[in-house]
Amino acid sequence: MCVICPAAFAEDGYSKYELFFGYSLMKIGEEYDDIEDERDWLNMYEGGNFKKSDFLEKGFAASFTYNFTSIMGVETAFRLNSGYILSEKWKEYNFYYTENHERGYKRRDISLLVGPRLTFRSGSIAPFVHGLVGLSHDRVASAYDIKYENVYGDRDSYSDSDTLNSNSSLGAVLGGGLDILVHDNIAIRAIQADYYMTNHPAKLYDNTDNGNKRYNNINLSFGIAFRFGK
Repeated sequence: MCVICPAAFAEDGYSKYELFFGYSLMKIGEEYDDIEDERDWLNMYEGGNFKKSDFLEKGFAASFTYNFTSIMGVETAFRLNSGYILSEKWKEYNFYYTENHERGYKRRDISLLVGPRLTFRSGSIAPFVHGLVGLSHDRVASAYDIKYENVYGDRDSYSDSDTLNSNSSLGAVLGGGLDILVHDNIAIRAIQADYYMTNHPAKLYDNTDNGNKRYNNINLSFGIAFRFGK
């Protein structure tokens, strides 16, 4: 008998409570209307090694689900994603130290959403779909990060930022995922893929005359779900 494979933990019921923690990657659906102008300005006056990114690579996801039945539940989800959307990188070094510099525009997206979730359980496999609505907060800042290391292995860092744009509005998610049960109380979330709609300022600099626009984003999440309360 297999005692470590997922099939060994086939369900004989369902858990009322599920708590998920994991990594989140956000693909930005659209870019700010003035980001090309800002890149041209940096290129003209700074002349560094520039990179534009459509991904917010630093991310965390968490959710809590209460299951009324083996299929129907209600989910509350929190997500945080951040990263440079336009940056310049360079190094400064001599015999004694090395400095890695990065500056540009950093974006941070935070959401707190709630809504129904449907789970279709079959033994150790539990695919699910959900639809969530709630609050989405978006922040853009001009940022400057330095990572320092000397020849003795000592490390230090410095960060500074100035907020250009901060906005809260309605957010909505439609998507689903797949959990694989590896223990009576633990499941691996192999994948969660969500369409994530937000409505935030159209430009990097907060200007109410420009108004907001819709951003059609994609979120991918992976992690561990803890299940309890039979």
